[in-house]
Order: sequence, then structure tokens, then C-alpha cells
Amino acid sequence: MNKIHQSRKRDRLLLLKSNKALGNDNTKIKMYCDSYNQGSSSLLKPKLHLDQFKHIKFEREIIVDMVRIDDFIPEDNPYDFIYLDCQGYELEILKGAKDTLESIKCVMTEVSQAELYENNAMIEDIDNYLSKYDIHRVETNWAGGNWGDAFYVHKNYLGKEKNDKF
Repeated sequence: MNKIHQSRKRDRLLLLKSNKALGNDNTKIKMYCDSYNQGSSSLLKPKLHLDQFKHIKFEREIIVDMVRIDDFIPEDNPYDFIYLDCQGYELEILKGAKDTLESIKCVMTEVSQAELYENNAMIEDIDNYLSKYDIHRVETNWAGGNWGDAFYVHKNYLGKEKNDKF
């Protein structure tokens, strides 16, 4: 799967699926693999996660190909929404999407208030980065206590009431 494994269009929804990690560079990188369900594997070494989820062990490390979103998606970028749940690596992925973010309307991403993984970005870091593209957080759900999900919208798609805030 060197490029795009699957691409399908349905009701204006276009999905890309590939066996690659996303980040801020095109390189190879170490991935810390969890032995429980693969839902906690990360490009960052686990930290507080080890205490918070004692049943999840990271017993294997592998080297994976990492690509920037800007170098991966087609040049005629048909995307306007990004969804990220990447165990602390979300900001690095967004940094690899500088061109893509110019046409994005919404971002849904996992966020953190604690260092679950070594040097993971905090919610304020993601807020500050996306605000450079006029994309602002409008909703946050702290379902995990010190981690959760945040929804961001480009200011052109906010109602006047919310837009005046930014």
C-alpha cells in the first residue's frame, strides 16, 4: 500500500485509507504498540497513560512510514473536514497539513490536559495552532477526565454570535 489503499465517493463523502502514519515529515518513525486492543498505540512514548490504564501494556515497538497530509492527499483537495484521534500526536499531524488547513471547514480531534504520552500537545497548543487558520474551538467534551474531544470550526462557518467572539 504505497499510496492510497482505498478511495470511494458516496454522498459527497470521500475517504482515504492507507497503511501509513501521519505527521509533520515524510520519514520513518518508531511506533509504540499496545498489546490490549491497538487503540492506544502512538508515535509518542506512553507516560501518564501507563498509570491511568494499567491493563494496557506497550510491549512492542515497530518502525512505520510517516507522511504529511499535504503530501498524501490529491492536489485538488476535495476535503473540508479532518478527524484526528492519534494518541497525542494530533498537533504534529496538523503541522503537516498547512496547505490542507486552508480549505478546511471543521476539525474534530482528541485533546489533552495532561501528558498521557511524552510531549503530547495540550489543548491550548492545538487551539493556538488552528487559530492561525481562523479555525476555532466551539465545543469540548472531557469524557476521559484529562483527555477528550474538541470540535473546531472555521470562522466563516460560525454564526454571527460566535464569530464576533473571534
